[in-house]
Amino acid sequence: MSASAALMSNEQLARVVPLGSGPRRCGADDRASSDVSGSTSVQKALAVLEAFRGPGSVLGVTEVARRGELSKSTAHRMLALLVEQGYVEREGSRYALGPKLFELGNAASYARARSLRATAMPYMVELLQATHATVHLTVLVQDDLLFLEKVYGHQGARGVPAVGARVPAGGTAPGDAIRAFASPAGVLGPVEDRQCGEAVSRHEAHRLAQVRQRGFAVQDGGLSSSICLAAPVVARTTRTAIAALSVVLRRNQHRSPSLGVELQSCAARIAEVL
Repeated sequence: MSASAALMSNEQLARVVPLGSGPRRCGADDRASSDVSGSTSVQKALAVLEAFRGPGSVLGVTEVARRGELSKSTAHRMLALLVEQGYVEREGSRYALGPKLFELGNAASYARARSLRATAMPYMVELLQATHATVHLTVLVQDDLLFLEKVYGHQGARGVPAVGARVPAGGTAPGDAIRAFASPAGVLGPVEDRQCGEAVSRHEAHRLAQVRQRGFAVQDGGLSSSICLAAPVVARTTRTAIAALSVVLRRNQHRSPSLGVELQSCAARIAEVL
């Protein structure tokens, strides 16, 4: 066979069976593409769940899509999947968070046995019985207050955020109580205010210093337009605040002159048994 004939045979063979052909293996690019697709689906499912964070616990598909910034068809598909898995449940033509999320939420560190919330509960009940005020326990998560627990009676102030709610900590009594005792030596550096600048930072630092000196914070208005007193729960080992114990009273509700001292004592007893 001549060299040209052999070359022609190879070219013909290459056209029939391309070089490098055979069973295609999944390479890094394929896995990356699959990971991106999977992460996108997870993000969409999480966007659907986050939609229930706002006002209203039962939502229609349109509202879920709007809040989650998803198309209506995508929201509907994600809701169907979450319903199937028990994370969301149907209520007629609308949707609500399902029992499986309740189970998972109570498995979080804040809700476990002998956690901060479980330890504080009997002391919160005692404070409720003594003051007839709404009592709540909060922690600082980044720049927000996370409400871990709340107890109230027939005369308690209404409108206090629900358990699990997050609100901006700035300017609140619980936020000030935690930040004033954020380090053993004193308050953390003043928080910068991008709009108002250093004047507000100095004002806030002064307010936190007063809270530390007094031992508790007072907020007239804000949470439910009532009066709120908050004392820090200070860890014995680090001598820093890990939470705030607060009482909220209606404006026309009797307030004992010793309420702040009672609140501090209750917070200290919680810290002792943690």
